[in-house]
Amino acid sequence: MRAIILGIVPVVVVLTSCSSALVVESTPDGADVFVRKENEVSHKLGKTPMTITKDNAPWLFTQNVELIANKAGYQTERILIPQARSGVRSRWDISFQPGLDGGTGSNNLYAELAEGIADAQKEIYLKNFPQAKTRLEMLLTKYQNISVLYDLLGNVYYLQKELDKAIEMYRKSAAINPNNPETAKMVDKISRITNDRKGG
Repeated sequence: MRAIILGIVPVVVVLTSCSSALVVESTPDGADVFVRKENEVSHKLGKTPMTITKDNAPWLFTQNVELIANKAGYQTERILIPQARSGVRSRWDISFQPGLDGGTGSNNLYAELAEGIADAQKEIYLKNFPQAKTRLEMLLTKYQNISVLYDLLGNVYYLQKELDKAIEMYRKSAAINPNNPETAKMVDKISRITNDRKGG
């Protein structure tokens, strides 16, 4: 399984069937941990760091459950914990992203990001591609895990007919957000164009 570290507050979840324990840690500590069984209301298990055992939550090791981690000022993270199987050790690395309900710091991050995206889109619309590229590259130094920045930079390269660079940006976006159909369409479109040019 590939681990993806996305940002500011990593949460590590390790399910070990041999020891029948679920370890949840976060940096900083103090994230609320909730569990929800299928078709049931979630309930709080505690705060990180914590270890959940078969003794205090036996159903965790016999059913599929959803783990919910929540930290004030950050978006809630959810992952599915599959039923433990004998001899299998699974690990999930997730991280919190700043939430809109956060303090001034996260609001400033969102304002800066939104303003930067709007500026870049305006420059693209006005066909000021060098300025758009500079703005997006500057944002990417701080926000490497925001897929739309790669999409916009891919658009700049595409409009400048730099297809190799465009497809590279779209692929980076798809690696972060594989469920964006527009990004997938652009990767397919550029792949067809470059294959046609190569005669294949």
